[in-house]
Amino acid sequence: MRFDLVVNTLTARAVVDKKIAIFGGNQWRPHVHCRDAARAFVLALEAPAAAVAGEVFNVGGDAQNHRIADLGDIVARCVEGTELVRQKDVADPRDYRVSFAKIRRVLGFQPEISVAQGVREVAAAVRSNPAWQRHDEPAFHNVHALKQTFTALQRRRDDAARAPKLVVA
Repeated sequence: MRFDLVVNTLTARAVVDKKIAIFGGNQWRPHVHCRDAARAFVLALEAPAAAVAGEVFNVGGDAQNHRIADLGDIVARCVEGTELVRQKDVADPRDYRVSFAKIRRVLGFQPEISVAQGVREVAAAVRSNPAWQRHDEPAFHNVHALKQTFTALQRRRDDAARAPKLVVA
């Protein structure tokens, strides 16, 4: 499970903390459920090579582009008892509202699973798995997990450099 994705993070916080904060909120984010993404991969693999070879597709659907403020509203509606706190607008250069016209046109792909459905699935999973209720742990965040891995590797290299050298006579 990844809790460094905005929908998963907000949902886990709503379930565990009963409170979510939205900072700014005007930033756009595209979303796609993992089962829809898998379906898109299958469609691409089954498509004629001439239609997909060397092509790049945004996987998702236009209706799955949401502002973060709207995501907060969706999570609060789906996870009963969630307090939604809106913070002042925050400058965030990460703003992605993308078109999915090409994948719809070339592969006939449209997502089947809404963000709200995904929120309900994540909420149920977090409720049923005590480990996932510790959503802030580095193991659930790619950047934090990678930093821990690289720090551990660096320590091993440093330890190896300090270790006495074996002399063979």
